[in-house]
Amino acid sequence: MSQLFFGNLPSVLTSLLFAGLLAYVLFIAIWNKQITKWGGKVFFLTLLGLAVGFLAAYRDDYFLSLQYASGISVFHGRFPADSLVSQLGSIGGVLIGGIALSCLFIRRQGYRKAAFFLAAFLIVAKAIFVEYTRFLML
Repeated sequence: MSQLFFGNLPSVLTSLLFAGLLAYVLFIAIWNKQITKWGGKVFFLTLLGLAVGFLAAYRDDYFLSLQYASGISVFHGRFPADSLVSQLGSIGGVLIGGIALSCLFIRRQGYRKAAFFLAAFLIVAKAIFVEYTRFLML
């Protein structure tokens, strides 16, 4: 099982970055009473989530799945492009991106605080779902 998270460099980087993302969310959750500006927090969370997603896609050879789906004769990566993991990941990414973009236009700090925690939930849930599915494929 340790090979799943620490078997190669992309796995190690993804695991460490996800741990950093969790630490950031927990830090913000603990200290949220002192925070008055939430826009930068949402932006940084979105960047971290995007980096975790890109690294996980690279680790799982998702680009091969996309090539396979487009008709190029290569073997697909860990998850086929039409799999539930791919579809839920795409939907989650669109929702997270929409939340982040909405913070550019809605300047109320209460909204941005709620957007931060909603985006954090979606990012963590998406990552846990992918890792759980990888675990089931062992």
